[in-house]
Amino acid sequence: RETLGQGLAEQGVAGRAVDRRGAGRSTSARGDAPSTEQVRDDVDAVRRHYASDARITHLGGFCWGATYALNALSRDAAGIASFLMIAPSIFSADDIGDAELVVGDSGEASCEPHVPIDRFTRGPAYEDFIIPDPLRTREISPRFNQCLVDMNRMLGPRWAKLRLPTLMVLAEQDRLSDNEKHLRAWRHVKGTP
Repeated sequence: RETLGQGLAEQGVAGRAVDRRGAGRSTSARGDAPSTEQVRDDVDAVRRHYASDARITHLGGFCWGATYALNALSRDAAGIASFLMIAPSIFSADDIGDAELVVGDSGEASCEPHVPIDRFTRGPAYEDFIIPDPLRTREISPRFNQCLVDMNRMLGPRWAKLRLPTLMVLAEQDRLSDNEKHLRAWRHVKGTP
């Protein structure tokens, strides 16, 4: 999708996940995002779209999507009834969190993603679906790496300020995230009963 705010109704996304700009079914600028502010605005556009029909809105994020969602909540939690994180990557495994990223102004997708694809899962789904998936992001831009850095900045304090009912679901054998760090931080989430 060219922008998340445009075409949501046309795409019939109700009840479906929305692809991040430059990934999935997005048609242009594969592996790129023009700026961190634009990524944050995209999340806000999705929230506005779903809030416009006056239903109760629950915000959730899977893996790095939890980072998007947590950033969105720190900007504006109005109208959000609860927060869901599924296998969040807010606290990355040490070898991933310590990786040096190539950052810069270039929008050309020329860098390998800093998370190796084989760290996501194992088994038939990996072999039969993920590896051959034509929509899989294979390269990202230095500008998108800068967005990663910006979105991850100050996540600990944002996490500690959560005041919504929150559910966190961890993957038992997660090789991307540090479950122990997530559980230690969980004790400080005030919105959780």
